[in-house]
Amino acid sequence: MTVKQLIEKNHDYILEMRREFHRHPELSCQEERTSRRICEELEKIGIFHTVVGNRNVVGIINPGAPGKRIAIRGDIDALPITEETGLPFASENPGVMHACGHDGHAAILLGIGKSLQEIAGQLNGSVFLCFQIAEEIGKGADEIVEYLKANGGVDEVISTHLMSWLPLGSVTIPDGPVASGFCLFNIKVQGVGGHGSRPHLAVNPLMPAAEILLKIAAIPANRHNTFDTCVVSPCAINGGNKSNIIPETATIIGSIRSFKYGDAQKIMGVMKEIAEHTARSYGATAEVTAPKGFAAPAINNDEVAARGRALAREMGLEVITPEYPNIGSDNYADFLEAFPGFYCFIGSMKDGENITNNHHHPKFDIDESSLDASAEFMAEYAVRFLK
Repeated sequence: MTVKQLIEKNHDYILEMRREFHRHPELSCQEERTSRRICEELEKIGIFHTVVGNRNVVGIINPGAPGKRIAIRGDIDALPITEETGLPFASENPGVMHACGHDGHAAILLGIGKSLQEIAGQLNGSVFLCFQIAEEIGKGADEIVEYLKANGGVDEVISTHLMSWLPLGSVTIPDGPVASGFCLFNIKVQGVGGHGSRPHLAVNPLMPAAEILLKIAAIPANRHNTFDTCVVSPCAINGGNKSNIIPETATIIGSIRSFKYGDAQKIMGVMKEIAEHTARSYGATAEVTAPKGFAAPAINNDEVAARGRALAREMGLEVITPEYPNIGSDNYADFLEAFPGFYCFIGSMKDGENITNNHHHPKFDIDESSLDASAEFMAEYAVRFLK
């Protein structure tokens, strides 16, 4: 059977699993039922599998077989949103909803596994099915990447995200950056508190903090390569709570987004320089930290992306070239930093219900016909890669 025929054969299975996962969503790092059900399904299909780290699941078709190795990733976590879709299979977990399509990603990956297991003997190599927890909070991917490296690595990695603002039958697989890197920053300016009537006996941290905020916001224009896009967004400044008390401290928090490996670290270095020198000029001190570390940008390998686009066109998908990379972030970037591969977006727009096209919205939904299209595309790519 062809891959298309196998996916069509397993259509009802993919649909059933998507609706089951949608009905039972679980927040990041709480995917106990989801992880267990994935293991149960892989067991039924006959695919070797293991739990990696905190509930990630990796299934392997043809474990240990000679030949090439390819990994396919699908994220499985949900969001803290109360569902308002009215679907017959709406969330039964109050305040939790699959509002980004990860229920579909998990079902697609199971459908790929069920289909490829039927032709496992025709594959010259292994397929790693990577069910990742906690993408929404930037966790899980590093654990799977570490597992893959510890077990010989893979030759390529691929993944897709159902994208409800793209029309059905379309796909984007750009060269280079496909999603931004992300970093939170925290700047603490330390002064000396005192009475508002005697500022000369205190060091007011608000003035250096205000100046620091303006200077760091100007980093993309004044201190960074113009051709390397980045965004520095100071989003909150806090200090003091009374009109006649000079506070001890002031804080600035915000985020950095960038599209080149190492750029966020460079920007943080410039930010630290600006904050420390500006604070010192006022007699204050400043500390700059990245409380959650640095998330890399997702950067496609141009050669792999080109092969993906060629296959998509051959399959009749409309290949759309985006005007610019997705400014959102996804820690699938960890996979692409470790192994050559691509990340693509496949259209899942639900016609006539525009509000459902907004990811992370209480009424978010997808056109379920996009499940088969996504499963067929990634399965076909894997089969051709291994042949």
